[in-house]
Amino acid sequence: MASVSTIEAIKTALQNEEKSVELYQEAAKRTQNPIVKKTMLFLAKWEKQHIEKIKKLNARIIGEMHAVDIKTECSEDPMCVVKDFFSKNIDDFKEKLKGEPEDIKVYETGMEIEKQGYVFYKKAKEDTDDEEAGQLFEFLAKEENIHYKFLEDQHSYISDPESWYLDEEKWILEG
Repeated sequence: MASVSTIEAIKTALQNEEKSVELYQEAAKRTQNPIVKKTMLFLAKWEKQHIEKIKKLNARIIGEMHAVDIKTECSEDPMCVVKDFFSKNIDDFKEKLKGEPEDIKVYETGMEIEKQGYVFYKKAKEDTDDEEAGQLFEFLAKEENIHYKFLEDQHSYISDPESWYLDEEKWILEG
């Protein structure tokens, strides 16, 4: 049986992921920008997947399920998910819709939440005595880092699309 601190970390992780889903869904409702809306809904869906993984681990720890194979459960390459999102939405990105200050603030808030999540999961991994919980916390820390980078990239895009395209396309400037 996992320690009390591991069980508390799992409960906190579940609460944090649920709050993230709510934040991203609310941001999607409020924005008029289709890029921001798609991004927030994409992240909400991703966070829901985290909730399911945490629930499975929690069920295993309290004895409702057999052991969960974290490597199989978390096998999808997170960067492939991000690349897939971009490839499906490239036409929207090419429209160069500049974000409103509220939209830019949504990205900044999301980045802060993801950064805090990363720190929480790294600490939870260090503090746990349960190998499966440790593997899940490590996986979630990596995912939060990817979410952060994703939001950071989107923030750059929506706040300054011209510079974003310049950086992404690695254009050579001639003087």
